[in-house]
Amino acid sequence: MVESLSAEQQITPWVSLEAYANLASWKWKSNANVTYYNYLSSDVIAHTEIYCDGLHVGDSPQTQIGMAGNFSLPKGFYARLSWQFNDRMYADFEPDKRTDPASKDAYRLPSWNVVDATLGWSSQLTDNMHIDIFANGRNLTDANYIERGIDGAGNDLATFRGYWGAPRTLSVGMKLSF
Repeated sequence: MVESLSAEQQITPWVSLEAYANLASWKWKSNANVTYYNYLSSDVIAHTEIYCDGLHVGDSPQTQIGMAGNFSLPKGFYARLSWQFNDRMYADFEPDKRTDPASKDAYRLPSWNVVDATLGWSSQLTDNMHIDIFANGRNLTDANYIERGIDGAGNDLATFRGYWGAPRTLSVGMKLSF
């Protein structure tokens, strides 16, 4: 089950606001009997039972809320400020590793917030050439968060293997379109 809501409102000709919320309840619906085959000979290698019924599906936040403001400033300048909150995200796992009837849910990652901003200037230089110069700030609050990963044997942070989100990152760029 997924419930999604998104809205965008043009407040003035130069300001628009966006908001969204995604609420999900993704869980495995059953256990399964698995047969492993040799892919070359089609001989049966093994049979096993996997126990996933009721476990949360990993690798995607089941609660995600965010909002953004877009600002068209004079003389081709623009700005964007956004915030996103993620919660109820579980570590990914291989279902075929859940062979114990007492299998526990995957590690639930801590919730996290990210604030991003962009400031730029855009202009049509000629009929066939457009320029965009911009500066981006990602994770401006320098939040320490886990972006994704694989559950470990203990279903906890100590045995979890994964990727931490990028720290505060500032960048500048230019894009020419012909």
